[in-house]
Amino acid sequence: MIYPFGENKTSKHSRYLSEIVKAKTYLETNYGTKITLPTVAAEVNLSPNFFRIVFKELVGRSPHEYLLEIRIRKAEAYLENTDFPINQIADLCGFETQSYMNYVFSKYCGVSPYKYRSMHHK
Repeated sequence: MIYPFGENKTSKHSRYLSEIVKAKTYLETNYGTKITLPTVAAEVNLSPNFFRIVFKELVGRSPHEYLLEIRIRKAEAYLENTDFPINQIADLCGFETQSYMNYVFSKYCGVSPYKYRSMHHK
């Protein structure tokens, strides 16, 4: 079976593919709000632990890692296309604090948000 996540493998949990697609859509739509594992699991009617296992198996990363990637992509877009202060971008992207966004952004992108903006701002 070919999955819509770029992976090609057979899974014992493939019957939950529609729930995972729905969860991904939920994360992509609500990235700017506080999101917990139980909240997303409830959206797709699965227990939190089982949801985490199935999501990781089918997507290739945990729901938390996936959400962080969405938030980083959104932060990159804000940094490139707006003059919003970095603390406002952190808030818009769902990071609890600017310092946490700085930490995660630097980890994923290799540079701070400030440096990224100076390199990519349009």
